[in-house]
Amino acid sequence: MTQHTNDPKNLRILEHIVDYCDDIASTVERFGKDFARFADDKDYRNSCVLSLLQIGELAKNLTDDFKRTFDGVPWRQISGLRDIIAHDYTNVDPSIVWFTVTNDIPALKNYCVTTLSTLRG
Repeated sequence: MTQHTNDPKNLRILEHIVDYCDDIASTVERFGKDFARFADDKDYRNSCVLSLLQIGELAKNLTDDFKRTFDGVPWRQISGLRDIIAHDYTNVDPSIVWFTVTNDIPALKNYCVTTLSTLRG
């Protein structure tokens, strides 16, 4: 592990990513884990999408060395989803967002929590 991997900036970014993952989980809990409701409720979708945007932006700010070392999640695709949402939101398929929210985000949170634990020793 190099100096850049354990950069305090990377740790702060991971902590913020975990916070946004928690925000998404809270939103799903509040509105219900129901795709039909998600697809029909603009507030539900927008709440989740805002957190996805933030996660994608944070992922862009991780050091390249960190992303190469901790490659258990697709950092580039996470940032890419942020770009798609930010620049073409009206054409984003709600089922893709739903899959991300209900499957990928819990996995991302687990990965970040485990990575933080590893880096902190």
